[in-house]
Amino acid sequence: MLGVDEAVRLFRQLLWAEADRIGIGPALISVPGAINVADGGVDAEINEVPDKSPGGLIFPGMTRYQIKTGAFSAGNQSEMKDLFLKDSGKEFKDRVRSCFEKGGVFVAVLFGSDTPERTDDELRKACQEFVGRLEPAYKDCDIRILRQNQIAAFLDRYPSLAFQAQLKNFPGLRNHGEWGGRSLWVN
Repeated sequence: MLGVDEAVRLFRQLLWAEADRIGIGPALISVPGAINVADGGVDAEINEVPDKSPGGLIFPGMTRYQIKTGAFSAGNQSEMKDLFLKDSGKEFKDRVRSCFEKGGVFVAVLFGSDTPERTDDELRKACQEFVGRLEPAYKDCDIRILRQNQIAAFLDRYPSLAFQAQLKNFPGLRNHGEWGGRSLWVN
């Protein structure tokens, strides 16, 4: 139910919270708010994470994230092209290619999709095969898929973020930042 702007803002705050939890400085995280500009296929990234990262949303080294909303599931050729390739459909988006070249982790963050898999790692393997067909050197690239239910599990760690995600379901509610600007008394 989140729009693209809301999903990016929420994911930014979730990455910051996870970074704080594991002791990673916020300067290593970049989640620009300008989502309607050319970004080379990357909506968020974390760089130079120590090798002993405890997992979760943040992985050792470099991680780049592509955030998708709506029914996007990355489960068909058309969506995989959208995820990894430029409009021509023949070459990788620049920062996606750079991620693979540098041995980084590429994470598809699917806010609107929660489709279960029929086999183990079905979608991850399909994405790797898609990438490997275009560039054999990247056939073993590290691709992760983060589905709606997994995002919800991370949000459960942070009640204020879970509340923000639910505001769309309860339009009359206000978050803490809005309280000060509204009168509590009705005449």
